[in-house]
Amino acid sequence: MDHTTRNATSPARQSGVEKALHVGKNCVDINTLTPKNTDTSATLTAKECPKFNGCSAPQCPLIPSSLNTTYYSGEPLCFWLMEYGKEGGRTRIKQCYSCINLELVGRAYSKLLSTYGSIRIRLERASQTPSRLGGGS
Repeated sequence: MDHTTRNATSPARQSGVEKALHVGKNCVDINTLTPKNTDTSATLTAKECPKFNGCSAPQCPLIPSSLNTTYYSGEPLCFWLMEYGKEGGRTRIKQCYSCINLELVGRAYSKLLSTYGSIRIRLERASQTPSRLGGGS
């Protein structure tokens, strides 16, 4: 018996993750697992967003309830909202980050354009600047 099976907990006491990783007498190499949400139909949560760790935008398209919070002029805006309005932005987002739910970003973009004048002005200005994703114009 090798160390991976000797030290493993019994299948009845394993968590869902442990059960998913445990296969017969061997453990699955977690480096070969497909990352969550690589399927374009999957819905990404805010914590799974590629920009989450560096983001401080109060309105997040991935958290629809956050769109109802008060926006104060000068606060940061979501990277995806800024890219969404650029010429070819939707296509670039889809090509570079297929896990981003463009439907949620589009709804948030439309709502914020009609709700806050200062956000509308910033989004309109951002739409005139080059993309920060690959292949920007």
